[in-house]
Amino acid sequence: MDIKKEMLDLISDAHWSILKYEMHEYADMPEKKRKNLLKIDPYFNYEEFVAMYDTTLTENAKGGIVFMTNGVYIEGSMFEKYYVNYADIISTSFTAGFLEDFIIETSTSGKLECATAHFVKGTGCSALSDLLTQLTALALKNNNGRSDRATGKVDKKLKFTQDETIIANLIIHPASAAAGAVGAGLARIPLSDSLVIAPIQIGMIVGLGAAFGISVTEGAAKGILTGAAASFVGRGLSQILVGWIPVAGNIINASTAVALTQSIGWIAVRRFKVVQSGGFFEGMKVGTVQAARQFEEKYRRQANEFIRKGKVFESEKDEWLKLIGNYMRLIGECVNLGDAHELANDLQKELEKLQALKVVRD
Repeated sequence: MDIKKEMLDLISDAHWSILKYEMHEYADMPEKKRKNLLKIDPYFNYEEFVAMYDTTLTENAKGGIVFMTNGVYIEGSMFEKYYVNYADIISTSFTAGFLEDFIIETSTSGKLECATAHFVKGTGCSALSDLLTQLTALALKNNNGRSDRATGKVDKKLKFTQDETIIANLIIHPASAAAGAVGAGLARIPLSDSLVIAPIQIGMIVGLGAAFGISVTEGAAKGILTGAAASFVGRGLSQILVGWIPVAGNIINASTAVALTQSIGWIAVRRFKVVQSGGFFEGMKVGTVQAARQFEEKYRRQANEFIRKGKVFESEKDEWLKLIGNYMRLIGECVNLGDAHELANDLQKELEKLQALKVVRD
């Protein structure tokens, strides 16, 4: 089952025990209310959105508890907004009283005190505690639980240095101009523009990542591109990135292609700046998890066979050297990722055992 659907089922079941307010779901949330989620976080990632308990009087989705596939937005006791990655939750607790205090203890930001004025008396805190436990377990089971937003207070303003602004413009402007040229030249040819413009935008995102010291794979860049598309829902632009929508016989003109590419570029820049400010780039995590699975299913079995024999036959030498190279590459990729240190240590031990083997004749 899709993780969003599984999480939505849990959130729906717990809804009335936690809050007696409107609940919005990812599949059928009105466009205007979707846009209002930007009031909670201007860098909101719609691709990760599951549901929210809306605590506003007019049910406009500008405040409440917002559940994502890898974390939750929640109000602090002084009406500050917190974002908490599931992977960072150590425990939850609450105290009895006229207004219960709900505390989330995290591994990165200490104890976060949450506002409980809207909670159902008697069941709200305990039900939310149970729900967060279940969502955390589900997220970690699916190798999720951490986004590029760091746990802690949601800082709505990101400050860029002059050099960062200049280099971002130097990458975004040429890419936008190239996309504009494609839009002008291929606007009346179905599919041609999206097939040509998307690679330009992906290359721009990869380049921006490098400028901010972040290694971005093509797959991760596509993920950012998809997330950016979701933010344009309602203007018909999201599907421009993935298909053909005839608009008066002209899908993308030059000005639209330029504006769209510029918007995507700055969305990427903001995400990379969040990472620099203590966040975590989800694309890097996904790549590491995929590589770990590959090692678990194939390379580790191969390595264990070599280690079990205690030697390497001459005919297996090339295969053995290639395996060592694969181990070294993966260790290099994951050694700087906080969640991957344990994996890197395990692989290093196996690598040392492989390197200690001697090559013998068949």
